[in-house]
Amino acid sequence: MTDILKPKWAVKYDSGPIVTKLSTGPKFEVLQDVVRAKPRPGEPLRFDIKVVAEPTSFQGKRAIVASPGPGWGNFEIRCDEGTPLGGDDSAPAPLGYLTAGVVFCLMTHISGYLRVKKLNLDRIKVEVRANFMTTMGNLATGGQASGACEGFETHVIVDSSEPPERVKELVEVCEEACMAMQALVNSVPATTKIILNGRAI
Repeated sequence: MTDILKPKWAVKYDSGPIVTKLSTGPKFEVLQDVVRAKPRPGEPLRFDIKVVAEPTSFQGKRAIVASPGPGWGNFEIRCDEGTPLGGDDSAPAPLGYLTAGVVFCLMTHISGYLRVKKLNLDRIKVEVRANFMTTMGNLATGGQASGACEGFETHVIVDSSEPPERVKELVEVCEEACMAMQALVNSVPATTKIILNGRAI
């Protein structure tokens, strides 16, 4: 592998499964555990998802997704880019994970709703198109791009003898409950801090 595809800042990593369940979680250098009080009845449950990511090649990455609590495991996932961006196309791209994560979260809420409401459905499927934009800076010369997400199109496909209003309620309730979807449609605070040689700058 050439130097540009395996730079010195890339961690050593053998190719393997794209997703692997781990017996232990990642080691954090900066992120600290947040102690949250147990919610009282009627109060929201707050939790965080912590991820550590490192490069494995010029465009290859690995991340460890830490368990948010009992009953959830720690997982290592691999990510790559397509060959036009200098990747090996060996795993889903970052935006693929982002888009799939939104759909998976929505489907979690749909499944939970159906478990309680017992709607008579023959089939359910979700199709999503995420519309992204980039100015496509030349990465080979260090030129970066500006980017944006211009919208998510979600289509919930249902075959059912249920009345349309019950199916509509299913989707509306689940979309409102979906934390990933709400992260898209609402303004969400985001911060970036730089730690250089162990010190914040």
